[in-house]
Amino acid sequence: MLDVPIFRKSVRSGYSYEISPHEPLTYATLLSLMKAISLILRLLQPTRPYYLRYNAANEFNQSGDVTDALQNIMLQHASVDTFIKHYLLRRSGDIRAIVSGYEPQEDLMRAASRITR
Repeated sequence: MLDVPIFRKSVRSGYSYEISPHEPLTYATLLSLMKAISLILRLLQPTRPYYLRYNAANEFNQSGDVTDALQNIMLQHASVDTFIKHYLLRRSGDIRAIVSGYEPQEDLMRAASRITR
């Protein structure tokens, strides 16, 4: 199961096409498909494969069910230091609420952290 890519190529099979069992889509193909979908949905910023990875990494990190070791395997990182250096810095808590003594707005902060650079 670990050898099966999520986004796979379509291959010609006789007079039709099938999803390849093991061949992944190239990054360029996936990027162009995601840009086309972004245009259809009229998104201001086109979606890129990196954003899928970034959001998945943050969800893994926030989940109590995913250990650091499992997170490293899923993201193909050598250590958790890669996540801390490249992913964690873009996330922060609701500092205004903490300082003011208000209830933090977790959903708003999660949405704000997903905004592209």
